[in-house]
Amino acid sequence: MDSIKPIEIDIVSIRLNRQNENIMLANTSITSKDLTKNINKEEYKRVLQELQRVNISEDELLDECRNNIMSTTLLAGRISINASRQGSKDEQLQLEVCSKTFSKCGIVLYNLSSTSFRPKKMEKLSIIMK
Repeated sequence: MDSIKPIEIDIVSIRLNRQNENIMLANTSITSKDLTKNINKEEYKRVLQELQRVNISEDELLDECRNNIMSTTLLAGRISINASRQGSKDEQLQLEVCSKTFSKCGIVLYNLSSTSFRPKKMEKLSIIMK
């Protein structure tokens, strides 16, 4: 059998890149005035509440962003989806890498749902583990 070369991935860099992509997506949402997707809606509500206290409306905020790239950039960074909250994407990547590596050894890794294998009692677990 040929020697198996390890697959190396840098999860930290992948997450940083995803965060940058999330900020760019939020930036696009702001400039297009379509704040229905690609943003953290709860954080956007908090921003609007903070601005409401100083008598700035949502329309005024979006007008400011349309005319000022610095405002757009700051708002996008604030309301972008946090990459660290997208851990399932990291897990999926790790499973895909493991699957590729295992397949070189003739081992198949199946992606099961979170409830596919969940013993309800410890006695059932001990039977399965034997």
